[in-house]
Amino acid sequence: MIKTARRFPIGWSIAVGIGIIVISMFAMLFTLAVFSLVTYHRVLPPRHALSIGSLLLIQNIGYIPIVLFLFATLPRLAQCSLTELGLRRPNWPELRAGIWGAGLAFIGVTITANLMTFVTHRHVTQRTLLLFQHLHGSEAGIAAITGIVIAPFVEELIFRAFLFNALSSWLSLPLSLVGSSLLFGLAHFDLGVALPLTVCGIVLAGLYHRTGCLWSNITAHALFNSISFVALFALHVAV
Repeated sequence: MIKTARRFPIGWSIAVGIGIIVISMFAMLFTLAVFSLVTYHRVLPPRHALSIGSLLLIQNIGYIPIVLFLFATLPRLAQCSLTELGLRRPNWPELRAGIWGAGLAFIGVTITANLMTFVTHRHVTQRTLLLFQHLHGSEAGIAAITGIVIAPFVEELIFRAFLFNALSSWLSLPLSLVGSSLLFGLAHFDLGVALPLTVCGIVLAGLYHRTGCLWSNITAHALFNSISFVALFALHVAV
């Protein structure tokens, strides 16, 4: 049986305060990682910079306090268990919804990116993916694990289990969908792809609202990123 996501029974001021803390932590980690990657490739000689694999490992270690922080605070804020918030064993309809969600997200992102390319005459590609295009061997493996396994779990926990639910306690469903998704798009710190990623976020937030199962979202997010990595490393195409 598919359930809708549970709304937070908390006040707006508490949600905003905790949300700012979580997003700030996430933003600092992501900015540090991207800045270091850009510095590695464009400014410093390789011997003066950490390898990309090392930087990704540092970023993944930095995710640990964020996840622990959310695990500790979400049940109190939502006044329900993590299981009720969607971290429960998924059934087949919920996993199937995740597969369909990945397809819808990919279609939405592709259409939005193509429209932006048509209007601006500039190809829309996430800069981080372009940096990953030069990875090989173990570094490519670390990048794939980060993008396909770790990032989907952390980002869905932040932007859907927390932010979407928190916003839903005060705003209407459409505003909660758009608000949490816009933050999701902007959190990647690449204005060129903020709009396509916002569309992706809307699909993922809608999926979470429909199923109430975070693993549906993690499945969809992981499959979406998998498509990008396959295109990048196997086909040498950034999408």
